[in-house]
Amino acid sequence: MFQHALDMGANIVVTLDSDGQRNPNEFPRLLEPILKDKADFMLGSRYMHGGTMDAPLYQRIGLWIIYSVCKGGSRYKIRDTQNGFRAFSRKALEAMVACQSDDYGIETEQLSIATHFGLMIKEVSVSVKYCDLANISSENPVSHGTELIETAVKLVVKRRPLPITGTGEETRDFTYVGDIVDGLLSMAYYEDAVGEAFNLGSGREIVIRDLARLVNQITGNSAGIIFKERRDWDKKSRLLSSIDKARRILNYEPKTEFTDGLRSVYSWFKINWDHIKKSAEF
Repeated sequence: MFQHALDMGANIVVTLDSDGQRNPNEFPRLLEPILKDKADFMLGSRYMHGGTMDAPLYQRIGLWIIYSVCKGGSRYKIRDTQNGFRAFSRKALEAMVACQSDDYGIETEQLSIATHFGLMIKEVSVSVKYCDLANISSENPVSHGTELIETAVKLVVKRRPLPITGTGEETRDFTYVGDIVDGLLSMAYYEDAVGEAFNLGSGREIVIRDLARLVNQITGNSAGIIFKERRDWDKKSRLLSSIDKARRILNYEPKTEFTDGLRSVYSWFKINWDHIKKSAEF
């Protein structure tokens, strides 16, 4: 949607749900701060002074729980994190192209993206009607809340910048697990390996800064990189395995390119994540 709006040359876009709960006459409240360059991203709020909502008690409680969980993803003190009545400047539209959610978690992801890109976020009071409407959302309130909370948790992980301790110019020798297994099997096969010690590595240096950028690229993490002081015990700026002996005696030769190995590991984690979480339960 956001890319389509940009392609059409839109400077401001207003979104609202199609269930009849929002009042289109309140459009100007959201548009005015953007037109005056006082905001990039406007949120309609049910909870600000002047806002109204006639939702049943159980729904108010559910909305409060969702708000309490999701508000932590933004540095702004947003009162209403889940209202779909919003307005976006062109700058906000360009940032929201990165949005990947297509479900009830989209409001939370929009706030995360807006915060990451430093957009000016403001709220204005609006009215929302729940009672006596035939076409309100039929989404199960439990699954709705679970979906939103899951999105918030994912954002905390995926949108967090990768920390590098040091300058980022440090190098390490990373080896794909399959190549290590091949080397270990060779040690058990060749008689000349008995009683010998071997280095099993890739024989190539990877710059840590490049590693972090590649991880962000593969995982789709747009939060970037942050640098922290080098830890006291981490003294070595370079690490490179000497695998000449392994090559000579074991015919060892790492076959997996670093980028291919990293993509393979990430794919494995995605496929097996549910099993990993279950294995970690006590």
